[in-house]
Amino acid sequence: MERLRRTAPHPLLPASIRPLAAALAGFCVVLTVVFGTWFAGQTGPGWLDSSVDGRVQGLLGSHPKMFYVVSLGAPVSVTIISAALLVACLAMRRGRGAVLVAVAVPAAAALTELLKPVVDRAPYGISIFPSGHSTGIFAVVVAFAVLLIDPPRPRIRVVVRVLLALIALLTAVTVAVALVAVRWHYATDTVAGAAVGTAVVLATALALDLVCALGAAGRLSSRRAAEWMGRRAPRIGRRRTSPD
Repeated sequence: MERLRRTAPHPLLPASIRPLAAALAGFCVVLTVVFGTWFAGQTGPGWLDSSVDGRVQGLLGSHPKMFYVVSLGAPVSVTIISAALLVACLAMRRGRGAVLVAVAVPAAAALTELLKPVVDRAPYGISIFPSGHSTGIFAVVVAFAVLLIDPPRPRIRVVVRVLLALIALLTAVTVAVALVAVRWHYATDTVAGAAVGTAVVLATALALDLVCALGAAGRLSSRRAAEWMGRRAPRIGRRRTSPD
């Protein structure tokens, strides 16, 4: 087992975190399915939206900076942030982290676009569930948080890593609130978008760790087989060269 640990690359998620990550991803999937079923084919807000949206719009709707906040979740902004994370991972030789960003963020966006016509919640003639802006910003934020959980190098202090993750999460929540404030989405649209982005990133991280662990185990098994054959070869040779 110790030999397998040395052979396997550094995982994205420590073993102690994986059950929690799997549970959170599962919760996000269930939440998206429940909301999607609930609001399928509807055009108006649900009771949860009615209780939240009006307060948010009344408090922040007239704020001139809301559209700037919303732009952080736009495809262009998400692409730029993802590219920065990708470059940082490559510079730090975190290949698995680079794959996570390159695969999970576009996959979350694609899944959102697939879900929109299925749910078909279109109050303005355009399907808005789940929110693409919310999906994008939460996908990059959760990917960033995953990369901060247990970086191999340089070792950043836990307090700093937690603070950075909280700032990123607060930014994503602010974007979701701004989407409601400017009346682009209902609150449940943004919650579903956050759930999709979170679920896809966590599922991708878990899958990458599993695939890499299986690959490392396979390489170790092959190495042990080669070593066994190497030990057997001299014995076989001696038997063949011995007189009858």
